This record gives sequence, C-alpha cells and structure tokens, in this order.
Amino acid sequence: MRKLLSRTLLLASVLQGTVSARVEVLEIPPPRVSSEGDWLLPPCEGSEYLPIWTGCVGTRAEANGDRYVGEFWGGLAHGQGTLIFANGDRYVGECEYALPHGRGALRYANGDQYVGGFWMGERHGRGRLSDPDGVVREGIWTDDVYAHTELSAILNREGNKYRDGSGVPQDYKEALRWYRLAADKQNKNAMLNIAHLYHHRKVTDAVDYVRRVLDWWNEVDSRLSRSRIKAYMWADLAGSDLRDTIAEQLTPAEIEEARKLSAEWWINRLAAPSH
Repeated sequence: MRKLLSRTLLLASVLQGTVSARVEVLEIPPPRVSSEGDWLLPPCEGSEYLPIWTGCVGTRAEANGDRYVGEFWGGLAHGQGTLIFANGDRYVGECEYALPHGRGALRYANGDQYVGGFWMGERHGRGRLSDPDGVVREGIWTDDVYAHTELSAILNREGNKYRDGSGVPQDYKEALRWYRLAADKQNKNAMLNIAHLYHHRKVTDAVDYVRRVLDWWNEVDSRLSRSRIKAYMWADLAGSDLRDTIAEQLTPAEIEEARKLSAEWWINRLAAPSH
C-alpha cells in the first residue's frame, strides 16, 4: 500500500511539474567471494580446454590484448568476472561469453564510468554514466545509447495502461495525455505510441467552428487529414519507419506541414525551461 501511495504521489507531482527524474543508486552485484576475499569457486586446473573449465575461476588472455579474470562455465568466460581491455577500459560485474552482460561497472580509459545494466557487451537497461567533471546522465539505455529518463518510462507505461485498458477503463484520450507527458521528456517510445494513436484514428484533434462548417459544405472530414499529419509528425520525432508508411497516404503539402510541426516541436522543447 505504501509503495502504491508513493507512486501515486510521484505521478501527481509530475503533472504539477514539481518533480524531476531521479534514479536510485545502482550498484554492481557483489562478487562470489568468501569473507576472506577468496573466490568461492575453485581455481581452474590445466588448460582452459583440457579439461573443459567449468564451475571454476581462471584467467584468459586474448590475442588482441584483452584479459578476463573470473568464472568459467562450459569452457566459456561466464559469470562474475573482470574484463581488462587493451584500450585501457576496465569492467567488473556479470559476464557472458567474455562480454559484459547483466549488471556491472565499466570504467573507461578517459575517466568516464557507467554503472548499470548490460546486454551482450552494450549498455542496456537502467544505468548511470558519469564523467570526471561530475556530469551525470542516468535513466534507460538501449543498444548502448541513452534512450530516456526512468521517469518518462513510468509516464509511458501509464499511457499503455489506458491504451490497453489494463487495470483501468480503456481511454485513448487519457493515454494520449500520459504519452504527451513522456514525450515532453523526449521519450521516443511515447512519441511512437502517439503516432499509432493518430494513425489508427484512436484520437483526433478538435477543429474550430469555421472548419466544421467548411467540412460540412464540402462534404469532407478534415480531421482525418489532420490525424494523418499528426501521425507523421510524431513518427518523425520518434525516428520510426512508420513515418514512411504514413507518407503514402499524404500529399506533398501535408508531408511538408507535418515536417514543419516536427521541427517546431523540437524548437519549443529546446526553448522550454527544464525541471
């Protein structure tokens, strides 16, 4: 109950613009060693191939100058270990196939340090990157690239709940509201979700009285055109291939308008004060 209340208060604060993203301190998993500092697994014996090293701790030096010290399973560098790269980078944490995989800390030769999740050698999941000057970037990483803040991911998930009707009544307008909050924090997943809402006509923008009269007179519905333009705009912001699919339904003038809206959105975001 306390966790639910805290989460509710957090989201309410976001709506009021009084709170910014904050990620809890990430720590690498403790090595599997005894209280005396010795590895719990026995040392590997013989060569790494005969017998096959498994359930033991050993050292492997690669031809390119990289070096691994840690656990081996099935003859592979796998488990808790340390990777010392020839370029001066050093990683401590969970490994798979002699690559950072799981949780760990990577200190770069230039003094930068990343602590968080890894997937087959790339930064992935929750993490924090800091440099010697104290500049910190923390949040969600995807395919070795910083994606968005953890707070924006929370907002995007709230939008998903209303879009899917998961635990709440299905409400596309409410989903759009949450997605916009996440998109304002440059969450590309939320931007793509907005594009899909417009593309599949789950939401439409209201038109003024004059436009409604003109639509009635011309026997058209300009809301459909506006939805396609907005779908292109948000797909463009998200950098998604969906943009090309939507473009097939637009005129050159509509595509130009959508691109203009996309550029204006970025200009407004850069000019807006950060919280």
